Amino acid sequence: MSLPLYIESSKFPARNQKIKIKNNFFIYPFKSGIFTQYLLKFIPVLFLVLLNSCKKDSPTIPANEPKKILSLGHTRTGADFEIDEEVAQIDFNQFELLLLGGDLSVESSQDSAVLNWLDQVYDIGNQNTLWALGNHDYANPALIPDFTNRPLFYSHSWKNITFIVLDTQESSSNMTTPQVQLINSVIDTLSETKYLVLLHHKLMWMPGHPELESQIGEVANGQAGSCGYCTNPNNFYEAVYPKLLEAKENGIEVICLGGDIGFQVKSFEYLTSDGIWFLASGINTFEAGSEALVFEHDEMTAALTWRFKVLSELF
Repeated sequence: MSLPLYIESSKFPARNQKIKIKNNFFIYPFKSGIFTQYLLKFIPVLFLVLLNSCKKDSPTIPANEPKKILSLGHTRTGADFEIDEEVAQIDFNQFELLLLGGDLSVESSQDSAVLNWLDQVYDIGNQNTLWALGNHDYANPALIPDFTNRPLFYSHSWKNITFIVLDTQESSSNMTTPQVQLINSVIDTLSETKYLVLLHHKLMWMPGHPELESQIGEVANGQAGSCGYCTNPNNFYEAVYPKLLEAKENGIEVICLGGDIGFQVKSFEYLTSDGIWFLASGINTFEAGSEALVFEHDEMTAALTWRFKVLSELF
């Protein structure tokens, strides 16, 4: 006579959850006896064999998983104390650094209440949250250092990347003497850096460029002009670009990263004939398809790569 064995077990958990087995039991449709006692000795062994055969191999986590950096531009909605629905679903903890390209709210620095709310959303006081101010952040900029614990423009080093955060709103996109001095002093003292990233709001490299100036109305949020939100004529190519070329000639990859974009296009990428990168990504909360820029840093090779991603790919 055959002795069928029935095993009932709880479902195994999803990947990355702790395994917890509860209320597993056996049903033995035979009378007790010598054979039964003998068989029962092997039931635990049989159970372990069956259990192990059902287990999936644990996922192998790469020993050198790239570190990720998130860049968001023009994140404001139509009112203060509001956040874009897709941005709200992003877990910023998955990124080593958060780069904010400006225009976080309608009037980001209107008072301490708005800044306190922004700190809760973006952790603007964290040393690895870098914020380049935009025109919508400039109602009362003197309040901002109380929350960021930094001046309005500064440098920051991480791994083999040096960031220079600029204030393009201070003087209608012109780089003031203190900012030019900051850029010069940082570049003059670079030693271990492999990448130099200038983080700024306005696309200050479009005016005065033989190819890009005519595209301002098709790319930037602000049209060409002298208004507060416009893409202004400025001194970038006279006061800043030559120093960037110097860094490039010394083997440093140079990236200018803007944030005043999103209404016309969601992303922008351009490589100059000198090998300088102009990048920008931005959000239009009133339309679908907004994009962010995700950098990945490989610690083994020290390489920095990037990719534009729609926001829904980040959660």
